[in-house]
Amino acid sequence: MGRRPAPIAGTDMLRLWLPITPAESGSYQRGGSDPGRCLPLFLIGLLVSRRQGPEKQTPGPPPSASEGDSALSVAEKEPQTAGPAEAAQVTVPDVVGVKESQAREVIKEKELGIDVTGGSSDSVLPGRVISQSPEEGITARKGTLIRVQISTGPARPAKLPNASPSAQATVSPTVPEPAPSPLEITRSDVTGFLERWLVAQNARRFPEYSRLYSNDFVGIKRTASGGKRQYRRSGWLSDRRKMMSRNSDLSVSIDNVQMNTEGNWAEVSFIQYFRAGNYSDWGPKVLRIRTTPSGERIFFEELSASYRLE
Repeated sequence: MGRRPAPIAGTDMLRLWLPITPAESGSYQRGGSDPGRCLPLFLIGLLVSRRQGPEKQTPGPPPSASEGDSALSVAEKEPQTAGPAEAAQVTVPDVVGVKESQAREVIKEKELGIDVTGGSSDSVLPGRVISQSPEEGITARKGTLIRVQISTGPARPAKLPNASPSAQATVSPTVPEPAPSPLEITRSDVTGFLERWLVAQNARRFPEYSRLYSNDFVGIKRTASGGKRQYRRSGWLSDRRKMMSRNSDLSVSIDNVQMNTEGNWAEVSFIQYFRAGNYSDWGPKVLRIRTTPSGERIFFEELSASYRLE
């Protein structure tokens, strides 16, 4: 027998150095193999296996579920709901031209913030919204600040401070004189203007009718079917020109007139009855009139609602 070989670290070599017994030798012979060849191959395979360590097992896929269980699992893990960003979006309302208190209420209902500043305007009544930012129709997140500018009325001319007679004598003649006070409108002016406005429409005198509207005019038209359109002066007059030319039986009348005057402004509200061809309706209307050196002019007109006449 030869020397026992030194054991290799991490392996069990106790059986490797023992000779092949006769019984084992017979087993090799019966298998038709040469023991001299098989033993070295056996030893090499064992050594490699020991050095590489136990084979790592890759975890297999989890047990498959039935179709019903699988569908339920997906539905529970991935619910089809709108994201928080989408759910927090609102549409910015239109508050231009409305009173400050109404603008605050409308913006609050939309869960938006409001920042109010003042500014002078020749075309918007005091206490009403001149402009807003962002504009109406824009999609914004809840809590977005809406900046609105409230009219304080026409700009007032600066007044010279009171001065003593001696001080007035030393004033340079190049100092400009204070601007004249703005024109004021009276209830009588408004009444006469409304009469001219009605006659121009019923008589279908378009040139006369068009002169009653200011260059910065804004008009809002509604129909009984729920339609709404906003016009500038050119678009409004184009629409009215067609109406007057196509309808010889045009009829416009008003009732329950109420007016409020302030400086060179007047806001008039009434019930309007309109008939042209086969169409007729009635509804509340608002006119805002401003007096100018050339006479009274409408700078805002809105039919607030429209109801068919049977």
